[in-house]
Amino acid sequence: IPGILGTEISKTTDTGSEKLWLDLTHNLTDAGDDFMDPLQFNTNLTPSDTSLTVGDVIRKVTASVLGFKPKLFDYTASLLEEFQNQGYIEGTDIFLFPYDWRYGVNTDNVNKLKQKITDVLTQTGVAKVDIIAHSTGGLLVKKYVIENQSNNHIDKAVFVGVPNTGAPKAIKELIQGDNFGNYFLADSEMKKIARNLPIAYDLSPSQQYFNTKGSYVKVIKENGFTSASHDLDFDETNSFLTQDYQLNSQALTNAHNLHTTDFDNYDMRIAGVDLYAVDGCKAGTIGKIIESRYQNILGGNLVISQTIENTPGDGTIPLESATNLPINSNHKYYALKTEHGKMLSQDGIRQEIVNIISGSSLDVGSSLITQDITKCKLNGQAISVFSPLDIDITDQND
Repeated sequence: IPGILGTEISKTTDTGSEKLWLDLTHNLTDAGDDFMDPLQFNTNLTPSDTSLTVGDVIRKVTASVLGFKPKLFDYTASLLEEFQNQGYIEGTDIFLFPYDWRYGVNTDNVNKLKQKITDVLTQTGVAKVDIIAHSTGGLLVKKYVIENQSNNHIDKAVFVGVPNTGAPKAIKELIQGDNFGNYFLADSEMKKIARNLPIAYDLSPSQQYFNTKGSYVKVIKENGFTSASHDLDFDETNSFLTQDYQLNSQALTNAHNLHTTDFDNYDMRIAGVDLYAVDGCKAGTIGKIIESRYQNILGGNLVISQTIENTPGDGTIPLESATNLPINSNHKYYALKTEHGKMLSQDGIRQEIVNIISGSSLDVGSSLITQDITKCKLNGQAISVFSPLDIDITDQND
């Protein structure tokens, strides 16, 4: 089950079909990526173009450059190949679940997942399925299990880089845009598309994230020779998004209705799911957005600049979010080298996934995967601050 951006989406035209996501060659030749505009939603959270169709889960994507087609993005191709090496056959005992990720974790996508599982059970004659879920796909699985606790038909579930309590990178995407590590994508276009996209808000940090990690947005106001900084609390952050940036308040409300405390902390084991998790822990990951606001002395206009603070994670999902998951301690795996969008097929991770599901003993390598969190080389403990104070830590070099 893929996450955000993990399924192809195309537009039906008079001459056939035009791929909107993901077409790196088109991204390369269209500087502003305006051809992707039909992916947008309206302010009432309905699609702006109703002629779009969902294609396959992304395998690997290339771009044609001067006649060469280098492999630029390997999402599931290498993972599928690893399963095939163990005797699995796609369409027989391994299946993909494409869905329209733009809608996020909504009723329609949950129902489609339920139908997909039913179809697989009918076709194969088995009683249960094993599931591998990447990123937002894990939230979709969790919602499905909550709604089908006694008859979810899941044996093992492997969560890979799942944003259980959201990620501050979603805030950056909404207010700045982001190319998700793909230099062919225009940040401005991704920002435009994200504005009314339910999934962008489903990935924003939840109240549980704030309670555990603390503020993830800081505002610094500078005026002449004075400067005042303030770490926004959860409600202030919501106002920051909906009032300061005029983002979609209904989409944000829907996301908070999804990420209740019960949802974020739901224990899938009580529903009979044998749960595993593979989380990145060493990559620099956005942990806080810092916005500086100051007056332009010459023009008197307010100037805004934004910087970020990093925290350990997989490059997109902070470790605190990925590990906010009730799970047996011996089912936790930490990936020491990660790039969130490519985790499913990365060396070490894909072999560990196959080992968990199939019982194989593929070599993973201690430099790639560990169950010892101390090897993540996190300095000190994660600190939760519940009082209106700042903690400044100075090392021996001042």
